[in-house]
Amino acid sequence: MYIRLFSYFLFFTAFVPVKAQDELPEQVTVAHRMEAELSEMGGSLSIFGRDEIDLMGGLFVADILRWSPGVSLTRTGGPGQNTKMYVRGTEPRHTLLLIDGMEIRNTNSPDGFDIVNLPTGDIERIELIRGPHSPLYGADALGGVLNIVTRDVGGKSGGYSQVSMGSYGTLSGALHAYGREQKLHYSVHGSLFNTDGFSVVEEGSELDPYENQSVSLSMGYDLSKSLALKFNARLIEAETHYDNAASLDAIGYISETQNMAFMLAMTRQIELGAPLDRFAISHKEFQQDTMDFGFSHYFSQARKAEWQRTINFGEQTRLMVGLDYLEEEGLQQTAWSRILEKLRSTSGFVQVRKSYGESFAVDLGTRLDDSDNWGSEATWRVAASYRISSSTRLKGSISTGFSPPNVYYLANAQDPKTLQPEESNSYDFGIEHTLFNGNAFLGLTYFRNDIDDLMGWNADYKVINIDQAKTRGVETSLNWMPFDDWRIMLDWTHLLTEDLATGKQLDFRPENQLGVRIFWQPTDLNFSAFLGARHRSVLYNVFTDSAWNTFNNEEVNPSPGGTSWEAALQYKLSANAHLFLRGEDLFNQQLEEMRDYNGNPYAVSGRAFRLGLKWRF
Repeated sequence: MYIRLFSYFLFFTAFVPVKAQDELPEQVTVAHRMEAELSEMGGSLSIFGRDEIDLMGGLFVADILRWSPGVSLTRTGGPGQNTKMYVRGTEPRHTLLLIDGMEIRNTNSPDGFDIVNLPTGDIERIELIRGPHSPLYGADALGGVLNIVTRDVGGKSGGYSQVSMGSYGTLSGALHAYGREQKLHYSVHGSLFNTDGFSVVEEGSELDPYENQSVSLSMGYDLSKSLALKFNARLIEAETHYDNAASLDAIGYISETQNMAFMLAMTRQIELGAPLDRFAISHKEFQQDTMDFGFSHYFSQARKAEWQRTINFGEQTRLMVGLDYLEEEGLQQTAWSRILEKLRSTSGFVQVRKSYGESFAVDLGTRLDDSDNWGSEATWRVAASYRISSSTRLKGSISTGFSPPNVYYLANAQDPKTLQPEESNSYDFGIEHTLFNGNAFLGLTYFRNDIDDLMGWNADYKVINIDQAKTRGVETSLNWMPFDDWRIMLDWTHLLTEDLATGKQLDFRPENQLGVRIFWQPTDLNFSAFLGARHRSVLYNVFTDSAWNTFNNEEVNPSPGGTSWEAALQYKLSANAHLFLRGEDLFNQQLEEMRDYNGNPYAVSGRAFRLGLKWRF
């Protein structure tokens, strides 16, 4: 299988006629906790820039991440319903979310953080690095790190407003303003989203609406040429109506969510390779109230202090050290129980980056995390990049990762004192090739994850360490500009997963996914367009029989594979205003994303459209 895949790669390398591919970003943040050269990375990274996000037309981060190789998403119905993201087959809680370097982790959630409520309006760049990064980021970076970089306006002033309407009574609006007054610069964004939605239950008659209100603020103040203060704040409020799984229409099933995050950071950076210091404090609160069989209240908060210093020894060696202190607590209050848990951890990390000329670079990193609740955990990572020629680069990494039990799992554990962190041993290696002086890009990466002490539920619905799992596969990509105004991107992920306790494939991870995206952006016309297709193979689901026995069995409850198409069109009315039209599931395939425990498929929207106007000022 993998020999055949490599043959395909060589075929593309030899015969694809390509031209101008000049839109790949050169700097990324997530790989090294600071700006770094993309061409020297030893890991695998997906990047979505602002222009790409705008043309694709997705209002929420999940709409964009669906197009990343190595990623599968499932959603229990329409907009606002519970969404899970699996990176290289790992669990949703195994991917750490950062917004401008601030960790957004809900310790009172089984999935870490539900990305379904994150809007895209103030985002400049989305970076998703696949594979464990616990040595740099600690807990919950076992599967990968999702870093969101918001817009940095520099010395500019301006903004935009946007309104749209679409299928299922959907209305949305956004307002963004930014500017600079001498040493102070700011950026503020607000968005509203409201949809009548549709019933989570197929053939259901009771609608499940969704509302989302989001506000973000970023402010910076230059204390001197080398010293700066930055403050970030974010508030998201959402209300989601849902049903009794995908089985029965339910009236009055409502989830209300409120997320708040604040960070104050001071950085000192001097040019010509002198030290860089960063000190930051942050505070996050997450609250969810649900009304179904009774009233349930989930609340958590986290406070973190972090320090980081980077020292350059000449041009070839860089040392980075850091310390983190984290306090978390969570409350679960239901009709039948009240549980309060607290966590406290201290961490230290060291990373050395060594370059040997312009051809070879290696990263060596290690970290120690210590918690009062689950003890100490040490992780390490080695990543390397070797440029064979000006057009071909080899890359690879080997690393360990861990994901400790959070408040949610401790609160539901059979014995919190014996519940251990999940651990992984992982590696990946790949080859990248460019053609015609960097005008086209092709990539092939093989990866493997072995996960021990995976947390799961026993017959008494208590959390214990019961499972082991492994995931492995191949990610391929082609980024090609056949003409100056055209860009074609193809991604294929082949994923094999196994629950070693049952011998079955892990739930909700398709074996094959193929994505094709075509961007048309002519410079001499007022039109620009996007066309995309996503194909996925059969998706397996959890199944529970009438005796409440739970199975992970593809023969019982599969979701069929299929292809979904979407497109977007923009028309420039003037230099500052344009219309846009976005369509989803153009051929009304209604490809289901998952089924509930009883084997009933969750409803999907089918063909839907959204029309809007955007005006810059």
